[in-house]
Amino acid sequence: MWIIPDYTKGEVFSPKQFEYHVLKKKNQNLESFFKRRFGSKKFNTRYRAIKSNSTRQAPYPGALNQIDATIADVYLVSRLNRLHIIGRPVIVVIIDVFSRMIVGFCVRPEREKWTVINLALMNAIEDKAQFCGKYGIEIKSEDWPAIGLPDGLTGDRGTMISYNSDNLADGLGINVSNTPAYRPDWKGIIEQLFRLLNIRIIQYLPGAVKKDRERGDRDVRLDAVLDIDQFSRILLKAIFYHNNHHYLTDYPMTEEMIKAKVKPIPMEIFNWGRQNLSGRPRVRDEESIYTHLLPHDEATMTPQGLRFRREFYTCEQAEKEGWRFRAKNDKNWKVDVGFDPRIPGFIYIRPNDGRPPIRCQLIHPKDSLAAKYDLAEIDEYREEKSVTTQREQVPDTQARVNLELDAEGISLEARGMLAEARKSSPRQSARARVLGINENMKTEASLLDEDYRSEMIEKLGLVPNDKAAIGSSSEGDDDEYVPRAGFSNVLSIQERMSKSDE
Repeated sequence: MWIIPDYTKGEVFSPKQFEYHVLKKKNQNLESFFKRRFGSKKFNTRYRAIKSNSTRQAPYPGALNQIDATIADVYLVSRLNRLHIIGRPVIVVIIDVFSRMIVGFCVRPEREKWTVINLALMNAIEDKAQFCGKYGIEIKSEDWPAIGLPDGLTGDRGTMISYNSDNLADGLGINVSNTPAYRPDWKGIIEQLFRLLNIRIIQYLPGAVKKDRERGDRDVRLDAVLDIDQFSRILLKAIFYHNNHHYLTDYPMTEEMIKAKVKPIPMEIFNWGRQNLSGRPRVRDEESIYTHLLPHDEATMTPQGLRFRREFYTCEQAEKEGWRFRAKNDKNWKVDVGFDPRIPGFIYIRPNDGRPPIRCQLIHPKDSLAAKYDLAEIDEYREEKSVTTQREQVPDTQARVNLELDAEGISLEARGMLAEARKSSPRQSARARVLGINENMKTEASLLDEDYRSEMIEKLGLVPNDKAAIGSSSEGDDDEYVPRAGFSNVLSIQERMSKSDE
């Protein structure tokens, strides 16, 4: 028999006493309690004490940029065929930590992260007026003045740990750093930006993913209507709003900013920092930066040209030195090339001896999709075409089988007829059968001519019922109509006449 302790007699704590001692113990080491309760990963992300802010790491514009990639919560369609849904694109955004201004972005359909990172970095250093003009948006350079290389770049391990990131440090002098795994809070500025983009605009677009979707709801993929260019234009509008109007309520304003009456808006903070602080984004030769940032792959020199992803390219040096001739008469060879997925009409050969990259262009641009469309769209089209081709091969194979069966049946019929002919004719040697080929051909031609003539006379009604109307000189002439000699008969007559002349 169990005896329950009586807390009224002091045998155990009362409920109030128990609660008091538990809270006391918890408060004595609250941090350790949260780590044991939620685990170290969730503790570091949600519950750890905030000891600093990102702005202290960036004392001026261009000191430090944060970069991150995410899969957009919206489905898009192909520009080549708007009935094809291409899935959810990848968005890469680069933000200046000091001012919170978005300095670069990129939207791509493929999941090759470094390719998208390169294109976003290229966007960060290029003139935004020219870039926006590609999407039909007219702005001035001062409307988006973020141009140039940062001193530092922070990204997560999945994005920045790569052989390609060495080009940023070695070739462009950018200090690259990576956040630890499961620590998105170390780049909280850009993580917050993605949340704002989704809240402000993406969740209201056609084809957007619904977080509260229930079983039986309509498939949101069927609502996709935007292509990648249209989605990029929408994001550009959202970026202009963020840079020029978003009020940063929690931005740590300095005393100098307060005296200068700077509003906590990214554009005003960025411009004030460039005018009053020592640092600013570094400017270098755009083509040099461009070629350093391009993703690279292997191409093959062939007799048709430099083959890269089913397209053929050439350059002035290749034509002068006869690369195609060497490939045809010796052997093919591999070269390292850089490529821009947005402009697949050009690739860049990267020499190993330190010489500048060599630009190559399409050999037949008028006949190539690469001259007009994006590389990802071309790959998607070719993949869809490959699937369609495989599907069409099934009826094609069946049709070829039927053709072969029909030909075999007719051949069997012909063999049977030949066997019957041999039974009713005297035996012939092989030599005797082949000696009369030419005469047999003429006889066959005569038969064909007679068949054709009879068919056309009957079809066109060239023989009237009144025979007297044909070739008769008087009524009651009983002479029969003699048809004109056929082509083969004319030849035989000419041969006989020539022999008689001899």
